[in-house]
Amino acid sequence: CSQNTNAHGDQWNDEDLSLWSRDQVPPSGAHPLDPYAGGRALEAAIRPYARKVCGVPSYMAFELASRTFTLAFTSDPNIDPGLPTEVFVPLYQYPHGVEVEASDGHFEYRKQAQVLLYWPATSGATSGATSGATSSQAQSGGAAGRGVGGHLWADHMLRIRDPRLTQAV
Repeated sequence: CSQNTNAHGDQWNDEDLSLWSRDQVPPSGAHPLDPYAGGRALEAAIRPYARKVCGVPSYMAFELASRTFTLAFTSDPNIDPGLPTEVFVPLYQYPHGVEVEASDGHFEYRKQAQVLLYWPATSGATSGATSGATSSQAQSGGAAGRGVGGHLWADHMLRIRDPRLTQAV
């Protein structure tokens, strides 16, 4: 059990780098099933990430202010093209769904499972989104040899955004 407190940090050198603190639990208590009770800096810690990539990632980033996740990768010909790339898409960051931009292929957003499955095209074919997401297809970026979305050595690009924030842009 953590002995972390706001007054004395982690009980070691007065720094407070823990993601959980008993002092952060609301005074009235928290629902026993609330996974966020006592959490600290959760906006920065709970973020999307590629948990399985059917290739070699060349770029992965999450911009907290815009809630934009970007993944660029090159396919691996030794991986079965029927297998999807999987991205963890936390409801904590995207409670209102997602807007997805893909360079090619198709994807499926499973909100309750907090996952986006992406099957890049093997022959350049593209298709739209399936259940629960807004879709658009990305344009290839810039000069020849730059890959998609301006990322070097990338065949495929996937971008996930909060639909409420993209409407304001």
